[in-house]
Amino acid sequence: MAGDSVFPEETLVKLQESCKPPDWLRLAFDERKRAITATADATLQGQQRGVRVFELPKPGHDYAIGIDVAEGSLSNEKDIESERDWSAAVALDRKTKVVVATCQSRLDPHRFAYGCWLLGWWYNLAWLNPELNNNGVALLGVLRGTVELANA
Repeated sequence: MAGDSVFPEETLVKLQESCKPPDWLRLAFDERKRAITATADATLQGQQRGVRVFELPKPGHDYAIGIDVAEGSLSNEKDIESERDWSAAVALDRKTKVVVATCQSRLDPHRFAYGCWLLGWWYNLAWLNPELNNNGVALLGVLRGTVELANA
């Protein structure tokens, strides 16, 4: 785990154990239908890829997605062969304040931005809220291009 945790690990483990297991989905944009398709794919769980969905999008609900773009830091700075850190996104129902979906990825920032855009479209055109640092600003640039292409 990168950085210091604000919450005690034991508390987080207990809370995680009380949660409903998510569905693992693969999202894709169907150009012909101009819609998002969501396909269940349990193989994504073992790879720690895809979107973990706790609640499907509900008509009339507004959502927001917080986005943290990886810096590419090593998980163990003393071991150059260690894995890089993860990019992450968390979708929240703005009315109920419930986390409805999460994803983590080691995709390059362009592909991760596209994945966040898909997730945002699927969740009723959710607000996308990347962190405001170099990586977040780069992601915004990619999103601007993605949105323009999608609406063309």
